[in-house]
Amino acid sequence: MDIQASLLKRRWSVSVALAIVAAVLLTATVVSRWTHDVLFDTDSWTETAGVVGTQPEVIESLADLTSTAIEDALDAENRLSELLPDRLEPLSGLLATQINAFIEAETLQFFESDLYKDIWLRLNRIGHSAAVAIIRDEVPIVSTADGAVTVDLTPIVEPILDRVFSNLVALGESIPEGLLDRVDIDEAVAGVIAAYEADGLPESITTVEVYTSDRLAAIQSGAAVLDRLVWVLPVLTLLVLGGAVYLAPNRARMTGLLLALAALSLLAAFVAINLIVGQVVSGVESASTSRVVSAVFDGITGGLEALLVILVVLGGLGALGMAGWALYQRLRSDPQQ
Repeated sequence: MDIQASLLKRRWSVSVALAIVAAVLLTATVVSRWTHDVLFDTDSWTETAGVVGTQPEVIESLADLTSTAIEDALDAENRLSELLPDRLEPLSGLLATQINAFIEAETLQFFESDLYKDIWLRLNRIGHSAAVAIIRDEVPIVSTADGAVTVDLTPIVEPILDRVFSNLVALGESIPEGLLDRVDIDEAVAGVIAAYEADGLPESITTVEVYTSDRLAAIQSGAAVLDRLVWVLPVLTLLVLGGAVYLAPNRARMTGLLLALAALSLLAAFVAINLIVGQVVSGVESASTSRVVSAVFDGITGGLEALLVILVVLGGLGALGMAGWALYQRLRSDPQQ
């Protein structure tokens, strides 16, 4: 009897150890599968990007960055001072302020419009497909000009400029009668637009660097590893889980333990993700940028966190159900307990 009890104890110890490993592997499987789908599945990425790109904090930040870039490129005050007659040159600052305010308002309206949402989704779909092809080395010829992979923002900037320039010519109408010569104002504004259009769109506001080429090899290697993990981890998890149940002297009890351990492991992953995101957000010094970063992370990790919560609840309920069933069986077999 002592030998048999010792064997049962060893079997239980091994099965418990396997159960712990299986719970950790299950969590790794869930996180890796979700990460793989979001990063490498274009439909999932576009859906996630759609949520992120329409967050109010993100829209305000994009509008501010874009309008500032356009204002800097337009350089309205200096161009107006050169184009206005000498008698109106002192007013170049006032007019430039009105032009910049107009650009900011039009830019914000654009980012709040359905046109932006449509362009944003199309850009992400096209850009993501291209990025995945680059990462997986599926494109015969990949352009990494100046050692960096870039995204062309011309489809977003051009509609804003068209919107601004189509209405900017009417700026003179906002000047009170008799204050200024509207003809001179209209000609100066037209001159600013013509000079800007002649220069073309500066590359600095139409391209965004995604990542440099010295990181590309590491990203490609990481993608290859993740591609393998999403297939290896589920199989390994099932094997370890099956071993834990097979070796357990009491399989019903082991099933309950597995559910409880899985719930705890998934809960730990949920807490870890929130702690990491919190650390990243708290490390951002600017309050406005911190709100943007927080909104971006909410959009990206929100789906994973919701999935983890659902699985934790299901695991916890399953564990409680198995514990209740075990108690019922014990009371049924021995009503006096």
